[in-house]
Amino acid sequence: SFHSPGPGYHIKYQDLRKIHRAVVADDPRKLQDVEQFLLFDLCDINERDRKNRTALHLACAIGRVDVVKYLLAWKCDVNLRDGENRTALVKAVQCQKEACVDILLKKGADPNAKDFKGNTALHYAAFEGNILIAQKLLFNKGEIEAKNKDGLTPLLVAVNEKKEKMVAFLLEEANINAVDYTKRSCLHLACANGHEDMVKLLVDRKCQLNLRDVENTTALLKDGLTPLLLAINEKKEKMVAFLVEKANINAVDYTKRTALHLACAIGREDMVKLLVDRHCQLNLCDGEDRTALVKVGGHSYVCLRWIGLKSLE
Repeated sequence: SFHSPGPGYHIKYQDLRKIHRAVVADDPRKLQDVEQFLLFDLCDINERDRKNRTALHLACAIGRVDVVKYLLAWKCDVNLRDGENRTALVKAVQCQKEACVDILLKKGADPNAKDFKGNTALHYAAFEGNILIAQKLLFNKGEIEAKNKDGLTPLLVAVNEKKEKMVAFLLEEANINAVDYTKRSCLHLACANGHEDMVKLLVDRKCQLNLRDVENTTALLKDGLTPLLLAINEKKEKMVAFLVEKANINAVDYTKRTALHLACAIGREDMVKLLVDRHCQLNLCDGEDRTALVKVGGHSYVCLRWIGLKSLE
């Protein structure tokens, strides 16, 4: 899964060398120290601290725009990686230092460099929901369909993090039906999160409704309980009704159970009524050759009456 390591570096004084200490000091006058180190060749501008970070990495993480400009004027390497394989640009985006992002991109920072999790700067912009930074990255040829080590594109990350405005923005160019390495689509993730507005946005943008993940489940029907029945349990009736109206109501999971089988099995009268009213097939058999009527079991007449009444019509 996607994880953000936090707003910045965990900085310990003993890990730093002279130039790094001058950069992180909370004193603008320390820029003079940086100048002295470089003018008198007292350090390498690309020198690493004990965590493999350059002065540029640290300056970007804390938003020292003056230092960033100065280091770049001295031709520091803009694309060096830290101990987590992150460039200064990735760090600036993680920490949402927009001015630093601007400067780095103008100086040729690679917008598609990946860190140790396979995330690009655009993945982190999506994670934070920062549309302004995302626009800058895309303008500078950021790859909108880049996948991290979980197979997540920036759009999938934004959906998973419930960043609705970012999702709407990315959908102007991104593939709405992109899937991760378990074949989960944006719709799978939005349903699993119980995010009604996100589901509506994706369906309104014409996403495919019946894509199956590696467990052979669709967004409407997933392993018996989620996301469809989970949405009911969490009182997300609007989302359920919306999905049932749009998707294949008779889709089956890998044991050939339909939504009606599952709703009957847990005794959800409201769900059974919803499915029956939408003209689901009543007599489909699961992998054990049982119909939904058999699945009612101990849940008495509440489900039985809806199926029975409909079957008599």
